Amino acid sequence: MSILTYIIGLPLLAAIVLAFVPRNFAVVMRAVAVAATLISAAPAPWGFQQQVFPAQIVGTILLLGVILFLGWTKEKTPPVTQARPVELVAG
Repeated sequence: MSILTYIIGLPLLAAIVLAFVPRNFAVVMRAVAVAATLISAAPAPWGFQQQVFPAQIVGTILLLGVILFLGWTKEKTPPVTQARPVELVAG
């Protein structure tokens, strides 16, 4: 099997597996998706055997940090309350 088969097949297999995971296991779903993405996009000997530059690593770490931060703060935001409608006074 070629490397391209693994790069396409692993995320496809992960998607099929995730189709059977119950909806309340969100952490497991995210972990499997991230693991399949990182493994299929990994540098040599698994990926397309391209050179990985330090800027790519820094950018990926920053992106994952922002995603984790936003996911962590999403649970703790207070509920949104709507203000009462403003009544116009004739006069």
